Amino acid sequence: MNAKAICTNFDKDIYFKQIDLKASSSRGLESNVINVYPKLKKQLFLGFGAALTESSTHCLDLLRDQSSDKLLKEVFDKNYNFLRIAIGSCDFALDSYSYSYKADLSDFSIEHEKKSLIKYLKKIKAINPDLNLLASPWSPPAFMKSNLRLTRGGHLNPIFKKTYAAYLGKYLLAMKEEGFEIDYISVQNEASALVPWESCLYSAKDETSFAVKYLTPEIKKHNLKTKILIWDHNTDKIYSRASQSYEFEEKLTKSIFKRESNIAGCAFHWYMGDHFDNIGLVAKKYPKKLLFHTEGCTGYSDFRKEDQLVNANIYAHDIIGCLKNGTHAYIDWNLLLDHKGGPNHLENYCDAPLMLGKDSDSVIKNLTWTYINHFSSYIAAKSQIIETSSYTSDLEVVAAIRPDKKLALVILNQANQAHDFNLIIENKAFKGQIDEKSIITILV
Repeated sequence: MNAKAICTNFDKDIYFKQIDLKASSSRGLESNVINVYPKLKKQLFLGFGAALTESSTHCLDLLRDQSSDKLLKEVFDKNYNFLRIAIGSCDFALDSYSYSYKADLSDFSIEHEKKSLIKYLKKIKAINPDLNLLASPWSPPAFMKSNLRLTRGGHLNPIFKKTYAAYLGKYLLAMKEEGFEIDYISVQNEASALVPWESCLYSAKDETSFAVKYLTPEIKKHNLKTKILIWDHNTDKIYSRASQSYEFEEKLTKSIFKRESNIAGCAFHWYMGDHFDNIGLVAKKYPKKLLFHTEGCTGYSDFRKEDQLVNANIYAHDIIGCLKNGTHAYIDWNLLLDHKGGPNHLENYCDAPLMLGKDSDSVIKNLTWTYINHFSSYIAAKSQIIETSSYTSDLEVVAAIRPDKKLALVILNQANQAHDFNLIIENKAFKGQIDEKSIITILV
């Protein structure tokens, strides 16, 4: 059994440097041990991705075709197989818009998305035919809401529940006509967030009821494969929300409607802290339900060097925590932003792993992109996450068996000291060292 490792150390200006691991005997090894258990299988991991917002497509438009094509090939040929897209406008759109402004939906059109989004979806699909699409609404059309506006919360007016389901059904069909059958749809982005941008509030019962009573029949009526995700919000309340929703779903489907629902799982964001235990509790209690990380970003830093490692560690720490606790897919926020962290219609700028330079004709790859690559380039779609243990909390570890049967292991060291380790995989062992403040990926 051979092993190779790829190391990144930002302070030493080392990126994806290949280092050798020395094979040794596992007999008698008791110190500095990292254990990997290939037979102790956890969830099937479906892949990595990002959101193709209007901000992102606008930035792609600013690049020369050759540069944007090269970037898309790098991202979707080697790293990502998931894309999250907005249904209508979101906070990272250039302006607010819906697909219909009439109660009978007679004016429904996704013409807005044909200006840029559809073009890039076709390019990406050509690069990766196995692309998975998750579509999320930030708000129903304003006329369907209690506050009669896309922004600042409000609720879906009960009299428009059927109409809104039809609106979403029309969207799914329109996208299918363009060549993209949506794999997953969340009922609402951040279902309990009262914010200045596009938003809508749902209780657990309201969201579940809409999914089961209205959206599921609409999907089935059109013979679509789309699966529904609930919550799409932070991990601090994911267990309580999932419990309420899934219990109510069972009540609705078994005792009242006596039919299956299309609720496949729960989506979540990272903004209120780790709460990895909460994710793990949902995975343990509802093992047949999917868990998707669908959004996370760091604050805008104007490419400051001192922020690079901090932000990269945030990503790596979160990916490891999520994968170790049952997450099936990991989707980042904006695929690409400009040098200001936008553009968007509210100027709520943020960082992204990939950003345009100030000339708008070059791409800056932040350290967050490098760190994500340590996972996405090696833990392939449909890899089996497996159990691990580490001798120190300084070394965060996650491992997976890939479809090609190779074992991929990522070790993150945020500490200010290097660590020796003895990697034990069943009856095989390897000696290695990880630098302070660095990350390594090992392939066996």
